Amino acid sequence: NLEFEGQLDAPVTALRRYLKTPSAARAPFGSSKDMIYGTENGQIGMLMMHERFAQRQWVVPNPTRQGQINCIASIDVTKDDIADVVVGRDDGRVQVYSFDMAPTPGLQFERALSESIHSLDCGVVTTPPYDEIVLCTYSGKVISYSSEPLNVKAKGDQDGAESLSREALE
Repeated sequence: NLEFEGQLDAPVTALRRYLKTPSAARAPFGSSKDMIYGTENGQIGMLMMHERFAQRQWVVPNPTRQGQINCIASIDVTKDDIADVVVGRDDGRVQVYSFDMAPTPGLQFERALSESIHSLDCGVVTTPPYDEIVLCTYSGKVISYSSEPLNVKAKGDQDGAESLSREALE
């Protein structure tokens, strides 16, 4: 049975449930009706799922023709109690979009890598309570951006290798 159907401007290349708040991550899938997506033409958008159809909530256009969206996630990087949208692009950009008092998210953070981003995920990975964006590039490099202050040496970190292996979110 067809559950949802919606028309978009370009083929969808990444799709993920949008978790508005940290508590939403623990809620069952049926309680969230928002899906974020990325397209082949580099747009980012959100769909609100209704009975038998999907309604577009917002779209971030791509006037500068940045690469297609390969992967997408949501996490509250900016610590304003509203989840941000994190995307990995085919042109090597990792970007964080946040809702800064606007109905459509705006670009808050961007880092350009030298190769395509293949996948990414977000959350607490190595040091609670600090969030990280962990991504994998086309050649297999694994890179982590952390909200942990890197000028403070972690307990038991004798040589500083833990701090040197991650980049801080700005």
